[in-house]
This record gives sequence, structure tokens and C-alpha cells, in this order.
Amino acid sequence: MEEQHAPLSIETRLELAEAQLALIAERNHKVELEKAWETSSARVICVSAIIYALMSFIFYIISVPHFLISAAISTVGYYLSTLPLPVFKRIWIQQRSRAAKHIRN
Repeated sequence: MEEQHAPLSIETRLELAEAQLALIAERNHKVELEKAWETSSARVICVSAIIYALMSFIFYIISVPHFLISAAISTVGYYLSTLPLPVFKRIWIQQRSRAAKHIRN
């Protein structure tokens, strides 16, 4: 047989809702911090330094002439890939918007 529970009081339901909101706010804060790290210049610098060190080592091991300059090319390539490129972003968004309007009509 199932037990019947007394309905929760308004105060109890309010406390539960506040606790849930606090958990959501905490999770959102963590997500915002992680997003900030993903788009930060500190991350780009760290990854660039790792790429440069790793590529320098690899190019040195395989006897690439001017291995430090060659490693810089890879690093610059990574750095360029992190740039927001606002002009191209704006063009891409405009094209996507036009395509979406065309599909809706």
C-alpha cells in the first residue's frame, strides 16, 4: 500500500524553490567562469606557449633548420585561428539571417 503524505506547506515549498534557485545560480556562475576562460587572452597565451615549446622541441629533434622560426609559424597560425574576425563574422551572420528568412517565407 502506498502511504499518503501531507501536502507541503507554502513555507517548505518556498524553501525548496529557493534552494533550487541557489543551485542554478551556482551552476550558472561556474558556466560563466568556464566560458570566460575559453575566450580569455590568458588561455590563448598559455596554449600558444605550449604549442611553441612543443613544436620547437619536435622540429629540433627532427633537425629542421631554423627550428625556432618554424615553431613560431605554427604558433602564429594558432593565434590567428583564435581571432574573432568581426568582418567575416558579420558577413556570415547576414548570410545566415537571409537564408533563414528565405526558408521561413
